[in-house]
Amino acid sequence: MTQSHKKALTGHKLSPKPTKAQKLAQAEKNLERFQVIQDEKFKELVKTIGTVWSNQVELAKSETRLDEQFCVLSRLAIRGINEILVRIGSEDLITEKVIETAFKEWHGFRSRSDFRSFMLEWFLGKPLSELPPEPKKEETPVAPDQKAEGTQEFGGDYGPHDKSSSGNETASKEPQQDSNIGQADAVSQGQNLDNTPLGVGQGNGPTLS
Repeated sequence: MTQSHKKALTGHKLSPKPTKAQKLAQAEKNLERFQVIQDEKFKELVKTIGTVWSNQVELAKSETRLDEQFCVLSRLAIRGINEILVRIGSEDLITEKVIETAFKEWHGFRSRSDFRSFMLEWFLGKPLSELPPEPKKEETPVAPDQKAEGTQEFGGDYGPHDKSSSGNETASKEPQQDSNIGQADAVSQGQNLDNTPLGVGQGNGPTLS
């Protein structure tokens, strides 16, 4: 190690390590700072929720207010227009039939998929018959249903041929069982199943010389 490095190391003072008390004090400061930040965020959240709630209440009232404004303005407009028509001697008043026809026309106009493109023509009273035809909707081709051939149920074919085959199978099994029983009965009482006469090599009867 050179002299310059030694001088640099000896001239540099190392900071003392913090004690437990200092660590605890720093942790308390950090916790207080964290609590302050959380309180500010919580207040902002409460304020946002209050704003959303107020907007929701106003939106709920808007439907009633729109109906009220529409009905009142329509009544004033129709009555004022009829008074003007009477004064000028016109007989084309806005009657109940005229209003009913207007609602029917609106229903037909609103059913068009492109009605928003002709709102200006609607407000100006242009006859709906003069509007261009509504664009046709593109229909998605549907694949025809595939019908299964034959009578099938739960993945199996239960046609007449299956019934006959199952009947034959049952009939073929029954005689086999009867034949086995008959073979057992056919064994003579004086013989074992291995065709050995009873008493041969046994003490129950005379032995053959």
